[in-house]
Amino acid sequence: MDDTKLKHQLNRAYELRDFEISHYWKRAQYFWGFLAVIYAGFFATLIAFSKENNFAIEYVLIVCTIGCIFSYAWYLVNRGSKRWQEHWENVIKKLEDSLNLSLYNIHPEVESEFFNAGNFSVSRINITVSFFVFLSWISLWLFSAIKYAKSNFTLYALAFISFVCLFLVYHLGKGKK
Repeated sequence: MDDTKLKHQLNRAYELRDFEISHYWKRAQYFWGFLAVIYAGFFATLIAFSKENNFAIEYVLIVCTIGCIFSYAWYLVNRGSKRWQEHWENVIKKLEDSLNLSLYNIHPEVESEFFNAGNFSVSRINITVSFFVFLSWISLWLFSAIKYAKSNFTLYALAFISFVCLFLVYHLGKGKK
């Protein structure tokens, strides 16, 4: 393949990588918004439950289930986005190697001190945070269920529904390759 076609492919690969990165953060904002509303809903229903003894704890558990589903989906979306970002970075590296360019192989020489730049992946940190948010929803679900649930049947039914939803999000959201 001639250099002109390789340069065109390289430019296109940069565009697609940039597209993935920009959409990564748009997706993150989408999930942050939903999760903020779900957290607010959780605390609002928990406060209502604590004020009224006849308020059904099932509402709190349903909000926790929604929080689990959205935070798990956010975690998986982050991982999928990172996969595509790394795909385009690998394509760029191969094309640059073919053209004897080394832009993508240049790494910053920066001292990594506490208040200076560090060798961290912003997207990997976001993936980790999204997983911790998922764990927090599981913890809130378990805490609410153990502390307040009166009916084992309702508890088991909501737990089953939660696991089925998480299973479906994982398996239906999985890519073909």
